[in-house]
Amino acid sequence: MPDSTKIAHHGSTNTHTGVLGADLVSLANAVAIVPLERRRSRRIHLQIPIFVRALNHRDVEFLELTKTLDISDLGARLIGHLPLQKDEMISLTIPAPIPSSPEFGGVGTPPIQARVLRLEMGGDLEIAAVEFLHPLD
Repeated sequence: MPDSTKIAHHGSTNTHTGVLGADLVSLANAVAIVPLERRRSRRIHLQIPIFVRALNHRDVEFLELTKTLDISDLGARLIGHLPLQKDEMISLTIPAPIPSSPEFGGVGTPPIQARVLRLEMGGDLEIAAVEFLHPLD
């Protein structure tokens, strides 16, 4: 094994001998520049209408038609006029444009229970990051 390659790792120098030495350097460099992905599930950038049902600050139920910015099997980002609070439990329902029929699966989709994780302003609209209590199937 004639060639030797040095890899610097956090200030120390290790010597690796062999044909794979250059590959190890490439791998070490690639690992150093790839950011860690914190998400547990892949998001799909998909805008669909969705009803948000919850209690307002006076404990009066409200129903707001909004839309998703993106969605995954574990949660979604919603945008609209949303009078929500962090950690609030909400119910989401996707409107069903098809007629009511057992052939098409009944009326609408069952409500999706979620918890508000984060809130931020997006111009005059609010953006809410929500986590589903149960992953979507």
